[in-house]
Amino acid sequence: MTTSTLPIWALTLALTLVAGCAVTSVDPVLPKRELTTLCIDHNPDTGNNYDNEISAQLESMGIKSRMTGGAFPGECPHRLQTSVNWSSTLIPYVLALKLVITEDNRPLGDANYYVGQAFRTPERLGSAASKAKPLLKKLLAEYNTSAK
Repeated sequence: MTTSTLPIWALTLALTLVAGCAVTSVDPVLPKRELTTLCIDHNPDTGNNYDNEISAQLESMGIKSRMTGGAFPGECPHRLQTSVNWSSTLIPYVLALKLVITEDNRPLGDANYYVGQAFRTPERLGSAASKAKPLLKKLLAEYNTSAK
């Protein structure tokens, strides 16, 4: 490494550490199952309009959805469950969000969002739905009929 490239390398590393970013992980649902309808388990912790925004996102991907308060086995074989943790600051933001898609209560795939170092940036602000939508696209990428 030459001394002329060291300052550029150090600057890049410093900017990466200072800027920070949210951490996401996705274990996608594999296209082994026929998934045409997904029941969205209502969770009041997700905030206003979450169910409607996620339903619209699924519809744009060619997947029907309906809201449930927790389906009985057999009533709705494919379910989307969301858990969310909010900050306790003056302006709350999503600290962590988890999406799990199940078939007959067995996990098919999951996706996670964690604010990480993004708590220092405006990226942390936004609704639970704004954090869930990109994860949902990756989680159901093989089922997205709008992209095909």
